[in-house]
Amino acid sequence: MEKSQAIPAAAVHDYTLVDDLLRLRRDMNEGAREKVGLLAFFVKAAARALVEYPLLSSTYSAEKKEYLAFPTPHIGIAVDTDDGLVVPVLR
Repeated sequence: MEKSQAIPAAAVHDYTLVDDLLRLRRDMNEGAREKVGLLAFFVKAAARALVEYPLLSSTYSAEKKEYLAFPTPHIGIAVDTDDGLVVPVLR
């Protein structure tokens, strides 16, 4: 995480309608013991985007002067626990 402080940050903001997604989630959660949160849908969308655009999930090798793409997306989700912040990686 220290190295990330030296990397310039970039952000993209966009808007979309999520009415269908909210209906799907409501229908999935109706009567379910375990509820599905919106984060699950966002992680799934991010994983699909990383598969479609592998350069977004790559690292640059200055030694080889090329980008190295990873074969599958690995997404870390920060979770606040009683023992502090934990970041499990979803593969």
